[in-house]
Amino acid sequence: MSGSVAVRKTRAGGIDDLFWQVLTFGLLMFGLVIWYGPSIFKSSAAIGHKMEPWQVQPLTGTTYGFSSEEAAGQVVLLNFWGTWCGPCRMELPHIAALYRRFSKIPNVAIIAVSCGGGGDRDLEALRKNTQDYLKQSGNRLPTYADRGGAARKCVPGMRGYPCTVVLDGDGVIRGMWSGYRPGCETEMEKLITDLLCSGAKNHWQLAAAP
Repeated sequence: MSGSVAVRKTRAGGIDDLFWQVLTFGLLMFGLVIWYGPSIFKSSAAIGHKMEPWQVQPLTGTTYGFSSEEAAGQVVLLNFWGTWCGPCRMELPHIAALYRRFSKIPNVAIIAVSCGGGGDRDLEALRKNTQDYLKQSGNRLPTYADRGGAARKCVPGMRGYPCTVVLDGDGVIRGMWSGYRPGCETEMEKLITDLLCSGAKNHWQLAAAP
């Protein structure tokens, strides 16, 4: 009798060990996706491709929309996020910090596009939801809407939220991040600065040409 009890305990222990091994492996793989996913996607085939013409509508903190026409000649960070998205809420304070960092610098635009559900056709509901969240979280930056998801369709390979692209002055995608991991914001800032420096250098060379 005692032997059968010992066998049952051993089997139960084996099942428990297997459960924890599977759980640990799953958590490890999930962590790798979260940690490395944005960096891997940064080398997406979208890099180097020019975005199709796009535009977004004013939502909060601004009365002006923004489009690829206004973006011409500027370095643009285009961030698609949602109040309902956990990784977006983690990233948004860093996007707001980038806005503060570059808002006074010419030829840079930080465009945060708040995305809801159902094609975002009810802009008033999206506006209220976004305003409430910004007030609650203390993040201060203008936000935009993408009615019908038209601008998102212009981002090649967009696969979820948050999604951020950095465009050069010609509208070419130079960086792309899907998801959020600590450190993405530093990569974005460096890329923006590098593109600004590159643009200034090219402008100086043209001005100095005989």
